Amino acid sequence: MAVSKWKIAKVLLPIVVLITVGIITKSWSPKIIAGESSIIHSDKVQNEIADDSLEVTAENIIQGNYIAKTYSHCDSIYKSLIPREESRHELIDYIIQNAIQSDSTGSNNRFLTALKEENENYNLLAFDRPLQGIYKIKDKSTSIIADIHWKEVAESYIKESAELDLIKKYHPSIDTIVESNKVNFFSDVLASEFKNIEQTIYTFSNIEKKISSINELGLYKDECLEYTNYTFKKQDSTLLIGSRYNIDLEFETFNSIDTLLNNIKLDGCKDCPDGLENMKTFAKLKGVDNMYFTYSNYVKKKGLPHLPSRALIYVNNEKVKFLWIHEVDLFGCACL
Repeated sequence: MAVSKWKIAKVLLPIVVLITVGIITKSWSPKIIAGESSIIHSDKVQNEIADDSLEVTAENIIQGNYIAKTYSHCDSIYKSLIPREESRHELIDYIIQNAIQSDSTGSNNRFLTALKEENENYNLLAFDRPLQGIYKIKDKSTSIIADIHWKEVAESYIKESAELDLIKKYHPSIDTIVESNKVNFFSDVLASEFKNIEQTIYTFSNIEKKISSINELGLYKDECLEYTNYTFKKQDSTLLIGSRYNIDLEFETFNSIDTLLNNIKLDGCKDCPDGLENMKTFAKLKGVDNMYFTYSNYVKKKGLPHLPSRALIYVNNEKVKFLWIHEVDLFGCACL
């Protein structure tokens, strides 16, 4: 009995979706992003993405034409939103040399230089990075969240994390003692590693800058999510970002920029929710007219959680460029 093209397509489409997700997700792990961001994942293959003249048939699916069109579409979006490393370096250099109008102490210049030079160096502890994302999640404590990176080695994957390495230095049997679905704290680690040296960083809410002292190091793990985190001695749920650098900010909400962010459409190029619909500005880099810090917090909409996120963006002619972004995957994309 003959099988219709539609029945073949129905069988093959889920396979194509998985292949497309794998190809695009693997291809889009930009070094400029701190953490796994949902905006770099692919979604289901959608007809409106493809060229109008390209029919969704079994032949086109088998030949790969539909995937090629989809990848080209998403690739163009990502290149527009997230500059590749070389382009990002050039953009930050331009800002340092031409766009900073006032920086009397040189603090923002030093910050931008450090941000430009930072790659995904997972040997660097999170609180030593130019920017860190701060959230109130899981155990309800306000924490710097440090991602655990998976590196491909000889067709397998290994974890890369300065925090994990530090914990294992004092607790070699960590894998056997960690309790799932809770934050496991290792109070002795920082005290032993840094003796009596207090670790402090600059922290920022949506209205002010502070200096915060890091308290202890923790590890959270469940079937879909794993991260390490640093709590603070004085809890403050209003904190959004942290930095080793004394960044000068002007705290303000910019509605026109929020509208640009909220109107970014990634349908067809992601397999998870993202925080863009809820992202809003809370400050701009002092002395630069078009560089903004943004955030979105955990909310639920239509039963799906949006990922809490922090970002630094550059806007030129209503085009948004992400120079840094950090998100926490509370949705569980790793389980998809």
